Amino acid sequence: MENTNNWYQPPDSPPVPDKKKIFRKQINFISGSLLIYTAISFVVAIVYMIAVEVVEIIIAGIKQETFDYDAFMEQFQETDMGMGLAVIIGCLFMLLFYFKRIKPKQIFMTRQKKMTASKLIMLICVLMSIQFPISLFDVFFEAVLNQLGFSAQTAIESAQTGSTTISMMLYAGFIGPFAEEFVYRGYTMQSLERTGAGKGYALFISSILFGIMHANPTQSVYAVFAGLVFGYTAIEYGIIWSMILHMLNNFLFGDVLVFLTRNLPENISNMIGILIMLFLFLAGILILIVKRKSMSAYIRENFATDAECYKLTFTSILFLLFISANIFMAVMQIQAV
Repeated sequence: MENTNNWYQPPDSPPVPDKKKIFRKQINFISGSLLIYTAISFVVAIVYMIAVEVVEIIIAGIKQETFDYDAFMEQFQETDMGMGLAVIIGCLFMLLFYFKRIKPKQIFMTRQKKMTASKLIMLICVLMSIQFPISLFDVFFEAVLNQLGFSAQTAIESAQTGSTTISMMLYAGFIGPFAEEFVYRGYTMQSLERTGAGKGYALFISSILFGIMHANPTQSVYAVFAGLVFGYTAIEYGIIWSMILHMLNNFLFGDVLVFLTRNLPENISNMIGILIMLFLFLAGILILIVKRKSMSAYIRENFATDAECYKLTFTSILFLLFISANIFMAVMQIQAV
């Protein structure tokens, strides 16, 4: 794939098609697809919830029982079946929306680098090293909000709580990661890469979009950095490996670890979690130090994108709309104390 950072012509060049306009159009197409994907997922989840609620009301009426809305919502939120169905339908939309531009087989195409066990372990350590500083950031962020009379504790806990049902585990550990990689490392990152702005540009912008998509005041920060690791894995080794890495992150370090420590005393459970995070943080930092020269070379080679690309990206209407909508939803989770 051609990677040209001189993607637009200087003023004194012969007349050519407006490449800036074409570039902005591409960004709006990508951002627009994410807006529609998000809207479809939201609508499907709401419709599914209403349908299940109606069925429960009818059953309660037949049994001559009082319908308990609060109990229904608590039980419904523990299934995640609606979100599973929502993202599956959303992925089908993306497949159809991009069908003429990117074929499904291109999403799963083989990349040049070959994954090995040692490389996968290093990527896991680097990915999980982010957990420790983010946990400190959560504490700092909550403390600052408390001083201003607000709290994001509910949002923080929702991002850290493991699955409580099998259906929730299937969604959080497998369906969700597959859908997110398919959309954000598949169609989104590959489309950004095809703009000609460079591999680093595609990796960085797709990570920003992925992080913002979580619409959580603290989880979004973690997701941006995690997105860089997932994006690097997908762009260098293939999306299958980023899916595996994402599933390991959610299932193994999310659900399995929480499950294994759930019945322990809270102080012991917290201590185990801190020790694991600290170990992975130190392991990740050590790997980054050892690999610093190859990392620097990779950054120099792939991140020398013309600043005009970023300027056009961050001033594109639909890009700004996607960012603003998700920031608004994140801010809405901050509550007054």
